[in-house]
Amino acid sequence: MAIEWSSSQCFNFFFSTSSSHDASTLCISLAKQIIGCCYGADWDEYWAKLSSELASPASQNIENLWEKLIHHPLGKCVMHKHHVLVVDALDECSKETRSRLLKCLLESCTSTSQPQLRLLLTTRKEDDIRRVLEMEEFRDAIVPRSLQDSKTSREDVARYVEYRLNEGNVVGLKPEQRNKLVDRCNGLFIFAFHACNLVKDECPGDQPLVLEEILAEFTSLDSLYLRTLAQVGSSSRIQARLMNILRVILVAREPLSINTITALLSENVQNVTEIVKKLGSIFGSGAADDPVYVLHATFNEFLVRETLTEQGMDPKTDAVEEKKIPNRYYINKADGEQALVKGCLSNVMAKELRFNICHLESSCLLNEEVIDMDNRINKYISKSLRYSCLHWASHLESATLDADILHHLKHFTHNLFLVWLEVLSVTKRVGLAPKMLSILIECIQVRFRFRVK
Repeated sequence: MAIEWSSSQCFNFFFSTSSSHDASTLCISLAKQIIGCCYGADWDEYWAKLSSELASPASQNIENLWEKLIHHPLGKCVMHKHHVLVVDALDECSKETRSRLLKCLLESCTSTSQPQLRLLLTTRKEDDIRRVLEMEEFRDAIVPRSLQDSKTSREDVARYVEYRLNEGNVVGLKPEQRNKLVDRCNGLFIFAFHACNLVKDECPGDQPLVLEEILAEFTSLDSLYLRTLAQVGSSSRIQARLMNILRVILVAREPLSINTITALLSENVQNVTEIVKKLGSIFGSGAADDPVYVLHATFNEFLVRETLTEQGMDPKTDAVEEKKIPNRYYINKADGEQALVKGCLSNVMAKELRFNICHLESSCLLNEEVIDMDNRINKYISKSLRYSCLHWASHLESATLDADILHHLKHFTHNLFLVWLEVLSVTKRVGLAPKMLSILIECIQVRFRFRVK
């Protein structure tokens, strides 16, 4: 549902058993989604004031983070009358923060003032969660649905599979093949989603064969991800381009558009567009200037695992066997951070930063006195340049410095420093500069073992 609803109206977060997520992780993730679809001069000013919350969420209490990063911004956004929040597996959130987070969610949804929120929440009824759900002030607003009956769960998956296959005009499958696919999903809608997409993407004559391959070979969501990524193209050139795109998407501080990914990688926009569109079951994207979203948290987890678990049947005993296989799409996050430092400094800032970037006729006016400043910002400062000017230091902090990065930093400090400050000034983010420069100095001091005077 989160995948198919409008990305500008629906915001989502999926907790996971394999990641140590707490309530602050959800707040930061939702805030980044809101930033991705609500921008402009007024929004820039608001987010600039919240830079400390975005940079160090652990220092804030949950109620404060929720109010400043989610509740107030959605109340400020007038693009839609209602906003929808989808939160999956709340019970996997850290026990220390999940009940307080749930109260924040329900208080926002039952508020009579802006924002008008609707919440789709899935969770096990752990004691602390149940106590909040049964509070008198929330009881009448909650419409509970139980999936404890495994038969009902299977029927729900079966209806979903039938809908997706009929939607894709998949007509050559026998009823027993469809039933086997439902059984293989084992209650996982995300498995059903990817399996149906793989079948739909084939020509009609090959669809039954692809389904048989899924039933015979793919015993986990990981195997479907492997198959989907392999379909992008088998050549080393295409696979290398795919890995570069995945690195950028994985470590980006906010969802990036195809145009921004293209600029950061110094790639051809058609090449990036083709790969993103081929991965439509993994990424949500619209036009080239719209954010590209990872549709399910399990994909990010898949990318950062060096080995995968593959299940198979022992032909002699019919017992299920597990074996570890290397993940050929494994991404070391440090490599991604390093790539984005170079992308921000060299591929974007070095090419796009220039004196008087907004083409102002006079330097005697304050920024707020320039009547058409918003139009000038949108015309002359690309989204890729805004991202690079805001986040190069954050990526630098998490990267391993090498000779190339040091060269780009030298060029930045000698030639681009003042024009970088100009971009921060006109976009009302100049307050972030001291923190970013502190990161630069600390990285050089610590990693190169000399003092900067």
